[in-house]
Amino acid sequence: MKSLNFLLAAAAAATLPCLTIAQTSPQQDPQLSVFLTTSYGLEVDDECQVFSHLQREAVSQLNSAMLGVLRSRYNPDGVAAEEARVRGVAAEQWQGCLSRDANEDKWDLVAQAQVYGDSVLASPGAMSDAIASCAVGPDGASLTRSEMTAIRQEVLARYESLKYRPQLEEMSANMAEGMEAQCAANGYSPDLEPAYAWKSRKTLEEKTAAGEKTSIAEFGPWTSYRYFAFEDFDEFPVSAYRTPVGGTGRLVGVPLTTEGALGAQGKLYAHDDGTLSVDLSGAADAVEIRADGMEPVEMEVAVRSGGNNFMAEGAFVLDQARTRDLLALAPEAELRIVYRPGGRETLRQFQNFADREGVLPVGRLKAAIAWASAPQPE
Repeated sequence: MKSLNFLLAAAAAATLPCLTIAQTSPQQDPQLSVFLTTSYGLEVDDECQVFSHLQREAVSQLNSAMLGVLRSRYNPDGVAAEEARVRGVAAEQWQGCLSRDANEDKWDLVAQAQVYGDSVLASPGAMSDAIASCAVGPDGASLTRSEMTAIRQEVLARYESLKYRPQLEEMSANMAEGMEAQCAANGYSPDLEPAYAWKSRKTLEEKTAAGEKTSIAEFGPWTSYRYFAFEDFDEFPVSAYRTPVGGTGRLVGVPLTTEGALGAQGKLYAHDDGTLSVDLSGAADAVEIRADGMEPVEMEVAVRSGGNNFMAEGAFVLDQARTRDLLALAPEAELRIVYRPGGRETLRQFQNFADREGVLPVGRLKAAIAWASAPQPE
């Protein structure tokens, strides 16, 4: 039994006016309330940085769990339509960050979504001491009792003076019962994933023990991260990072690979100054961005060292004006990134995770840039 699917047996449901499925109101169906509130909150977070990385992870997992329940209870098409409508309402209401004083009702919905996410994070620490540790999956990493307690204390400390603390404690206790049953019976609970993300982020440094750079070295001390998944096996996935302070200027990263040990490897980056760049290891004399119906756009060489062998490195940049032109293409337009290996005349197209010549939909790149550069609330 998924513990998150049954978390609100005794918790107070949020109030969302006029959000109904088959004449059922959120007040009558707590799981429907959670789903609609978290859907609203996730859409708001696209426009304004209202969630931390951990909150977004927890809210997303809870939203997905509620969706599974509701699809079995109601007409799936009706659930999808209601979700789209709620997200549409949020997108229309939030174009940037709203004033708290003039929009108390809308901020209350966001606060409720935050409470739901924080309850997921705090719940492992509410399990009994009989659970000394518990894994995330059958073969996954685990959380110790001290780690579960630490994250719960960290979450509760943020609610010391907030009216939502009683609800947070009640909801996290309800969730903990289901988690504890899973951990006791199976040794793991998938509902621990957001809490494990806390552990991973807590221990993340600029370099791994092996000396490899991490996302902090790439993007700076990021506060939230979002993965924009591919929708077709020919497409590139995209990662976006929010770095309010101390960032490197990079907002978005797209991994680029080629066949063979001697091929160039690297990433395409979108920057907060409105430019694009490609950083490569491996010999490359030129990098171009192509799309159907337009002339190839050649990036300028910023750095090139190491000759024409596998020790070579290179950086290529695209200025603001030409970047704007690319982003002005239709959302469905597919960008192809190609390079000319050092000392050669032929061009090679970069591949994606599936070892296929990858394409990058303009709409996905724009959405990732917009999410990473969303404003912060005052």
